[in-house]
Amino acid sequence: MRDERLGGWALIVGSAMGLVTMAFHPTGAEMLRDFDGRATTNIAAHALAMLAVPVAMFGAMALARRLDPGAGLARLALTFYGFGQVAVLLAAIASGLVATAMVSDILAGVGAEAESARQLLRYTSTLNHAFATVFVAASSIAIALWSLVMLGARDFPRWVAWLGLAVGVALVAITLLGRLRLDVHHFGLVVLAQSVWLVASGVCLVRAREGGGPAGAEDQRERP
Repeated sequence: MRDERLGGWALIVGSAMGLVTMAFHPTGAEMLRDFDGRATTNIAAHALAMLAVPVAMFGAMALARRLDPGAGLARLALTFYGFGQVAVLLAAIASGLVATAMVSDILAGVGAEAESARQLLRYTSTLNHAFATVFVAASSIAIALWSLVMLGARDFPRWVAWLGLAVGVALVAITLLGRLRLDVHHFGLVVLAQSVWLVASGVCLVRAREGGGPAGAEDQRERP
């Protein structure tokens, strides 16, 4: 299997892993209400998110290489995407491992000990939100830049490029305007929006011809 096809599958699988993580991600209230039933799920969901990081990065490298190995914007986008993946890895560690331990300490502690654990949980939550914000901004910039390259090179269907620009620019604008909400449900919508574009790009890589654009792209350009 060519690296590009393998990279396409990596984008698809990495996106699916992120969606599964958000589907099973318990809220803080659920963790406090049913720790025994939710702790293992929380750790497992975030372990999957951590595993998705190298998978997604492999796919992103294949995408950047396919778009144009000499395109500065494609490499710049890859740099932003990698920066975002580091941030989301730290967010997963904070939310999956550290927060679970803090909730356990809150439930096991009494008085000042439990209150200290609550303060640490709030601090962990603040860090988690900061890392998640960096991830959304950096990865969305990457998607927008890759989509610009797609428009210029015309190696991918144009609807994929326009979709990426819409998703990337919208999420960056929402972040810069301070309108980004990072509770489990809204962050899940962000992951879903990005995943639609990543999966579409991954499918294009899987179907790509040797030395040319994705299957069907040339035919689309030849149509009147």
